Amino acid sequence: MILVLTEKKEGKFLKLTRELLSEARRLKDHIKEEIAAFLPGPVATHEDQEQLGEWGADKIINAASPVLEKYDSENFVKLFQDCADKHSFSVVFLGSTTYGKELSGMISTSLKAGYAADCMSLSVENGKISAIRAVYSGKIHAAVSVITTPFIVSFRPNMCKVEELIPGKRAEIVSFDFQPVSSKKIKVIEMIKSQDQLADLSDSRIIISGGRGLKTPENFRLIEDLAKVMGGAVGASRMVVDAGWIEHQHQVGQTGKTVNPDLYIACGISGAVQHLAGMSSAKCIVAINNDPEASIFKVATYGIVGDLFVILPLLTKEMQTVFSEKTAV
Repeated sequence: MILVLTEKKEGKFLKLTRELLSEARRLKDHIKEEIAAFLPGPVATHEDQEQLGEWGADKIINAASPVLEKYDSENFVKLFQDCADKHSFSVVFLGSTTYGKELSGMISTSLKAGYAADCMSLSVENGKISAIRAVYSGKIHAAVSVITTPFIVSFRPNMCKVEELIPGKRAEIVSFDFQPVSSKKIKVIEMIKSQDQLADLSDSRIIISGGRGLKTPENFRLIEDLAKVMGGAVGASRMVVDAGWIEHQHQVGQTGKTVNPDLYIACGISGAVQHLAGMSSAKCIVAINNDPEASIFKVATYGIVGDLFVILPLLTKEMQTVFSEKTAV
């Protein structure tokens, strides 16, 4: 069995869940094992059966329990142990999300399983599964395989190609009771939601990112204005996040988020390898920088050498016209 941990946000499955199920479908073509979507917390619904089924799941393993509706590392580790006792699975897929990064390492230790972190895809040769991951800031790709099972693999968001829907497919629901950890060492006191109202990077088709070329945090309004007009999300380089100009959730790069939008506009970003590792797979990259030798131009589809303080207001004004005409149509 290929086990895929699903994640929901505000009652909806993350796009990453579909990406993981798509990768599981490609693996299934080689190892001929069924795909199980692991749904902890809420009771699985008919809508879940339809959506996860059309994304590729053959069944939904549902551990319905109020204690699992919010992430708790101790209970989630026990959840996987209980699942392993009831079901046989050879591969486990998780997302490299906030809690997925912690959980994947913990369950690999708990299950004495092989583990590959922050992967991009899988390959199979002569029945042997290898996980492909970027190393040395994305300069090279390494293939990682293990000799033990299960094989725990965490995937970066926006890296796995999404497969077409399977119309009419429904996933079978398989339920099991979960008993929480009896003697806990960790207590989750409160989950605090960010007050940041800007769009989420992970699911955005358009991202406008700013770097230290903006000179002051107040100038980030130029980025936000353009993003608002274009219906995009606001990104940032590590330098400005470390300086406290914007929250970490907007950081793009090796130590931030990996994004794969249709359009990525980099403003005042030099193009350090750590940043490129998080955005170089964007379909179209536009770089705005006053330094013609900036590294960002090496990966850019289009480059504008000039003063961003002049260019951004003009671009925002032009985009207002373009997007207002699209809305009118």
